[in-house]
Amino acid sequence: MRKTVYIVIAFLLTLAGSWFYVNHMIRSNLVKMINSDPDRNYNFEVGSINASIFSGDVVLKHVRIEPVTDTIGVILTARVTRAEMNDVDLVSLITGKSLVIGRLIFLGPEFNLEILEKTDDETSKKGRMQTLFGEILSRGKINEFRIQNGTMRATKPEFGDKEFLLVQNYNLFANEIETDSLQWDHQVPFKMGSFSTSMDSVVYRIDTNTV
Repeated sequence: MRKTVYIVIAFLLTLAGSWFYVNHMIRSNLVKMINSDPDRNYNFEVGSINASIFSGDVVLKHVRIEPVTDTIGVILTARVTRAEMNDVDLVSLITGKSLVIGRLIFLGPEFNLEILEKTDDETSKKGRMQTLFGEILSRGKINEFRIQNGTMRATKPEFGDKEFLLVQNYNLFANEIETDSLQWDHQVPFKMGSFSTSMDSVVYRIDTNTV
């Protein structure tokens, strides 16, 4: 009887050790993979990572996306309270081979565009969002990308602390994404099977001093 108890305890300890090891490898490899490209424009900092081995889901909390180097003129950053990765190929992730994600969802993200100097270059401003979306999706093989209840803010010196552009409840859906096929005329700069976007409200303030 005592021998059986020891065997059961040993089995449970082995199982627990294996579970902690697998979770450690998932967290460690994920952080390395999403910041592995030496030519990346943005760094991804993750507060916490929780993985479900049985469902293949990974949850990231308190994600910060910031430029790798100081930028001149325009700075775009993002904060994501919760990001969900569904149908992740955990074997490829644990072995450090590749990052394959069936669905990536950003819940309640905040995108902040800060214009540091006066400029009329609207193409540059729009290109920042394209670059950011491109960087997010190029960190792995991602079939579907969603943004739910997002917020976009844009500020510039002449408006002080108030944003001149505010977009609320921004939603985006894209699937069958081909990250090896660039299409810069799209908001998400890749070839896709389907794409849709919506928002509840847009507030745009005009600088009366220039009117």
